[in-house]
Order: sequence, then structure tokens, then C-alpha cells
Amino acid sequence: MKVLICGYNFHGYLDSIARGFMKNGCSVEVFAHPNISIRKLRSSNPAKRIYTWYRLRKINNSLKGVLLKKMPDMVLCINASSLLPDTVGFLCKNFISILWLVDALDRVATDLNTIKAFKKVFVFEPTDRARIEGAEFLPYGFDEEIYYKQEVDKIYDVSFVGAGHKERYEPLNRLSEICEAMGFNLFVFGPFTLFKKDPSYKEKYPFLYRSLSYNGRLSPMEINRIYNRSWININLHHPQSKEGVNPRTFEIAGSGNFQLIDRKEALKRLFGKDEIVMYSNIEELADKISHFLKKKGSLFSMAERARKRALSQHTFSHRARHILTQVWHQKAIFHQFLAPTIP
Repeated sequence: MKVLICGYNFHGYLDSIARGFMKNGCSVEVFAHPNISIRKLRSSNPAKRIYTWYRLRKINNSLKGVLLKKMPDMVLCINASSLLPDTVGFLCKNFISILWLVDALDRVATDLNTIKAFKKVFVFEPTDRARIEGAEFLPYGFDEEIYYKQEVDKIYDVSFVGAGHKERYEPLNRLSEICEAMGFNLFVFGPFTLFKKDPSYKEKYPFLYRSLSYNGRLSPMEINRIYNRSWININLHHPQSKEGVNPRTFEIAGSGNFQLIDRKEALKRLFGKDEIVMYSNIEELADKISHFLKKKGSLFSMAERARKRALSQHTFSHRARHILTQVWHQKAIFHQFLAPTIP
């Protein structure tokens, strides 16, 4: 079976998803394009609108050319934020076209009418199902070739890896303050650009600024190493996640390390209470950090259970198989394409 995957290759996720399909016996082509959203066509600046249109048209024409050349059996679009309506129409008329929204509906630029044209829509955010008829919840997954257990020493009491969205400054500053008072060290890694753009942020969030070990983007391999060198990994979601969980949930679990995650309803379906621990606010998070750092032995057993769960249910191989099975309901025909087992 020939599959074409189309989208912005953020952190190499398209390549990881492609490997998931290949492990299911598919031949895969990746069409990766720049991160240009059709939302920019709404700019009040005519020059920006024209420039955006030119770049989007180039992307869309290139995609059509690749499709006609490769003639895939299925096209999987990730978010489809760069696809123009005529391209989506072309896709859905000539190919079995699937959309996987790995960001919340309100965050992507694709409008509902365009979304409805796809044969099947999967969403990472469960609450989006009510707005998209026939949509199915499909959480993200992880690439076990990138996120895996390493035999390295633990050097960080508590760590957080992620982008510095403005909503994260206050809770992380408060957490850093509490950890400092309790004698624990919080290490923060990721692009917190507001510290560079606005000097006042250093005064407004002094504890977070002191905890910022690296202000910039990290490679997935570097992130995996941080997970493995941390006793406790903090997972703090972007506001777009109302019930759904982010990729970090599966990546930390897959790396075989312990995480404390802000409470999300979808997690209850994905991991057990004895695998990943949730918290409701920063004060509760701080209490749980103190508790688990005093009982480090329990961290290993919980992390190992989460790792086994992630490897048995939450790799991109599992997500690919689910998509393929849902799209091809005639399983007797479908299974001739599949590899016999998922590694």
C-alpha cells in the first residue's frame, strides 16, 4: 500500500509517523512543506497577503504534482493548515484522503467546510469531536527509535522541557520558587523568547529565569537524554489541550522515565494511575514532587510500567495501524497490505 503523508515536519514528526506506516508494511512518501498557514491570507497588509498567496500556491501546486506522479492509495494530511480549498477538493476527489488534527481545531487554520471534505478525520483533542461530524479521537504517539530508556545517571531533581508559551511563565516561576524553598532544583529547557525580547520578564519571573538552564530549541535526541537524566519530568500542557494530551506524554513514558502531568481527562484512557501521576495545580505538583523525591524507588517501577504501556499501545506504528484499519473496513482485503506484527 502506498501512503503519502503531507504536512509541516515539526521536530521531524512526519518522518516518525512515516516510520510507523512503514512498520505496517506500507510504502511511504513524505511531502514536507514550510510552516505557512492559510490564516496569513487574512492579514490586513495587502503585500503580506500577496506574498503568502504566492508561497501557498507554490506549495499546493507542488503537492498536486507529487500526487499525480506517485498516485498513492491513501493521503494523510497533518492539520492541513497550508492546503488551499481547491487542493483539498482535488485530494478528496481523486484519492482516499485522511486528516489528522494534531492541534486543536481552534488553533489550526483549516475551516470546517474544508475539514468535512476528508473521508475520515482524526482529532487529538476529544472535545473537537462535537464540532466535526464523524471525527474520531486519536491521540498522538511517539517514535521508539528516538525516545527510549538510557542507562545514564540522574543529575536533575526536576526538569521541564518545552516552549515558553506566555501561559507557562507564571506557573513555572511559582514552581521554581517552591522547589527552591524546599531545597530541590528545577531545570527548565526550551525557547523562552520573552526573556530575550522583554528585559522586564527577568524581573517579573526571577525564579523561572534562574531555573532556565537552556533558552533555545533542543533536538529530540537531546530531549530524550534530559528525560533520562531527570528524576521527575514535568508535563505542563498548552491551553489548547482541554482534555487531550501532548506528544510529551508518550515520549517521557516511552523513554522509561517518571512524569507528573497536569490533569487531562484523556489520560485516564491511555495510562493507568500507577503509571503516570496527575496534578491539578502548582501547589499539588510541589507536594507530589516532594513526596516522590523522598521515595525515589517508586519512580522506577511506575516509569517502567508506563514505558511498557507506551511500547505496547502508543507508538506511531499503533497509530498508523489504527488509521489503516479504520479507513479500510474490509479487513480481509486490508490485511494483505499489513506487516504481520508491529515490532
